[in-house]
Parts: sequence; structure tokens; C-alpha cells
Amino acid sequence: MKGVKWIIFSLLILALFLSGFSCTGARKVPEASVSPSLQPTETPDLTKVFCVENYGAKGDGTTNDGKAISKAIAAAVADAAPKKIVQFQAGKTYRVTAVPTQNRNNCLFDLKAAKNVHIQGSNTKILLKAPVRIGMISDTNQCSMSGFIFDYAPKPFVVGKVIQKGADYIDFATSEELAIPTDWKAPSTFFAFRNKENERLHFFSTGYTKLGEKKYRLHIKSDSTGKPNQAAIGEEFILPVPGASHSDGGGSAFTIGTSSGLQMSDIRIYSLPNFGFNIRCNDGDLFFENISFRPEPDSDIHLVCWRDGFHVKDNSGQIIWDKCDMGPLGDDAFNLSSVCMKVVKISETQDTFRLLPMEGTAARPALQVGDEFVAYNNFTGELIGTGTIAEIIDTSPVRFKSDAPLPNADKETYFCFYRYANPNYVVRNSTIEGTVRVRCPGIFENCKFNVFWLKIENETFFEGPVPKDITFKDCSFQSLSGRNKNIVQIGTRYQNNPTEPAQYKCKNIVFQGCTWLGGTGYSAEPGNEVVVK
Repeated sequence: MKGVKWIIFSLLILALFLSGFSCTGARKVPEASVSPSLQPTETPDLTKVFCVENYGAKGDGTTNDGKAISKAIAAAVADAAPKKIVQFQAGKTYRVTAVPTQNRNNCLFDLKAAKNVHIQGSNTKILLKAPVRIGMISDTNQCSMSGFIFDYAPKPFVVGKVIQKGADYIDFATSEELAIPTDWKAPSTFFAFRNKENERLHFFSTGYTKLGEKKYRLHIKSDSTGKPNQAAIGEEFILPVPGASHSDGGGSAFTIGTSSGLQMSDIRIYSLPNFGFNIRCNDGDLFFENISFRPEPDSDIHLVCWRDGFHVKDNSGQIIWDKCDMGPLGDDAFNLSSVCMKVVKISETQDTFRLLPMEGTAARPALQVGDEFVAYNNFTGELIGTGTIAEIIDTSPVRFKSDAPLPNADKETYFCFYRYANPNYVVRNSTIEGTVRVRCPGIFENCKFNVFWLKIENETFFEGPVPKDITFKDCSFQSLSGRNKNIVQIGTRYQNNPTEPAQYKCKNIVFQGCTWLGGTGYSAEPGNEVVVK
């Protein structure tokens, strides 16, 4: 009899326990600081779960869920639990047309100083409206995001057919009306493409003039690479949408900085207004797995976003990409580089230098004694010297002592530190389309390149460093344009004479077990070191 009573008592306890489970199956616990309708839930291992529906999200594909999702994110970031999950329901579509004004960069996911916050979906679609962007992630530790599809409606591009052309314009009949905002001016970088899989010729523009119902004139810049006379009557172009494309109203979809231990996985991207991921100044490891940039199924537009997929600069921690699918993109699938630092003061002994970065004001990871640098003149192409840091005098702005004097250094000298060059990155098991720029030591392993070109270079931009120690292992290379030309281009350039090689050269560029399926392989300027195994 006692055994029966014990069984009944145990079942009652179990029923009470199960009755407290929310949308994720986590047990509710009291929390005085949160209103009853917004109670987070807590699992037995002290993980707190923040269901976005508890904050007002509908997930019906039409209601603006931006405010509700932002509330759930803010609550998770502020909570002191050892692990927090922001939970979205599987297979639902959450519409986001606006977010709270306090969200940085007009982003939906605003993660600042977040620790152990994990944003989870499962085939969950986030359907945004420009100018809203997706994520601002900074000063975070051990956070993650997985299980999402990201798309925009309306799209940041439309199809237009050429109906007329002139010396400095192309006229189009578009698939839909373009709502040109009052007093709108095109961003400084604003361009269109032909709607082709095997071409990315930029037709740079100063903006539109409306000609009639679904008819527009695209004004072409005089120095544009794409010229009006190259357009054929009747052919399709991919046109940017005013107010929703390029840098109109915002920057990158994801901005990731000064973070460590971030993991992003199982993410499909159908369309974005500008850049995909802007990854800068992170001092810890980052991991990206199964990130796909592909148009939604059955789309007739051969574009996902107007600019880079991954724009990666000035990180000192290791970054790993695994099983990613890149393309078609309007610019580089990967730009792996660092920002040059300009000399503003030199000691009389020519061994102590004060530097300022040529781009950006973000706090970079701290340099250390022993860090390696290369110094050169980007105007004349002169190699000033290489060395290591002997002493750190100041960090902001950077002031350091070199292990040896550089007698030819002057205020046109630029320093690049290999600590800021995304050291030891790994890209593996990935498909990479479009164009690729690589300036930093690391490895591509078992990757399929279907590219217009891949440049291992130091061009006339203020981006470095001089490439070295870059390995391609068991990779295949094919020409996306179908033209019989060198797919990989290895060399250096400088501003005063950009057609001539610079003194500084690429070193230890390794192709191990690689195959060439189209084009003629690689070209390397004299003096650049290439190893084929």
C-alpha cells in the first residue's frame, strides 16, 4: 500500500513539474523583475529560455515582430543566468519591418556585451524590410546563432529590361514600380548588373529618373566600368532599389567586432541589401558552419547581396569557416585583409613610430612584443622593411619601438601587422563563387572555387599586409566566366604606377594537391614565391 501511495505522489509531482513547461519544454521559475507575461523559463541545468512569443512575437509572416524580438534579445543579454537561449519556433516566418530606435545600426539582434546568449531557430525565416539590418554583435563572449533563413521583402533589387540607351544612361522597363524616396540621392557606391550567372560587370550609377509607369532611366557614371553601349535592347539587368540597396539606410547585415567564441551555423541567406558579414577587430576565435548565400529556390535573379559575403579585417583570433556555400554575390565572397597604419611621427633614431589606422576607429586587439610587421610605401612601391615589435609604448594611438631601425621610413610609410591579419584562418569544405581577395596567412582546404578571379595581392588600396604563408590544399579551381585565363593572380601593385609590380613580394604561396578545371591555372609576377606540391 505504501508503494502505491508513493507512486501516486510521484506522479502528482511529475504532473506539477510538466505543467510549468513553456514552448521549449523548459520549467518556469519566478522572476520578480519580469512581468508575469514575460516570464523566461529555466531548464534543470539553469539555462534560461526566452521564447519570443512570450514577448509578443506572432510569427505569422505579416505582423511586425521587430519590437517583440528585440525585447527578448535585450532580456536575455541583461539576464545573469549562466546560459540563455532566445528561442524561435521551428518553420515559422517572423516579419520585421522596424526595430526599436535604441537598437544600434538599426539591427534586429543587438548583442552588446552579451555572454552565453544563444539565438536558436529551426528552419525559421526572418523576413526583413530595408533599411533594417540583422545583427550588431560586439564585446560578446561565447554566443551563438543557428537555424535561420534570412530574406528581404521587398527585395533590394528588381529585374529591368533595357528599352533604350544613350551616351550616359540606360532606360529600363522594370518588373515592379521603384518607390524613389523624396529628396533621395544615390549612395556614392551604387551600381547595377546584367542578370547573368557568369558576369559581374559593374554599371556604376548616380541614380534614377522616373520616365513613366514601371519605366526608369539609370544614369551611368562617366568612369563606370560598365558602359551604356555595352547594354543590348531587351536584355535583363539586376537593378538596385532606391532606399533599400547598397548602403542606403544601413551597413552590413551582420557587424561583428571585439568578440570571442562566437558560433554561427545552419544559416541560409536569400537576399541582403549590401554587405553580408563585416568582421573586424575580434580578439577571440569565431566559427561559421553551413552558411549559405544563395537565392531562394526558383528565383530568376542571379544575386544575393550587392557587396562582399565576408569582409574580414583586423582580427587577431582564429576564424574558421566550414561547409559554407558562397555566391552569387555582387563583390568578393571573401576579402581577408587588414587595415594599413600610417606613420604620423618618427623618432630621430628611426626605430620608434606613432601610427594611425587608415580606416575605422574601432579598438583593435592589443599588439604585443614580438609581433611581426611589414612596412612599405604604397605610393612608390618601395619596401621599407620588415621586423618585430621590441617595445609597446602606447596602444591608442599605436606607438612602438622596432627591433631594428628603418632608415628609409617617412610619413608616407605604412605599417601592417600580421597579428591584425586574421592569423591562421581556415576555410574548408566550402564552395566559393565570384571573386576572392586574400592577403593574410591561412589555409583553404578541400574547397571548390568557381570564380572570376582569386587575387593574392597587395593592390593600391590601403589594405594589407603583403601576402605570405597562404596554402590551398586539395582545392579545385574553375573559371566562372568560362574564359581561358589565369584564375589565380599573384602579385603586388602601388598607387603611382599601378601597372607595375612593387618591390614587396608575396611569399610562400602553396598549392598542394589542387586541380584546375578551367582557365590556365595561376599567374605570378616575377619575384613572388609560389610552391606547387
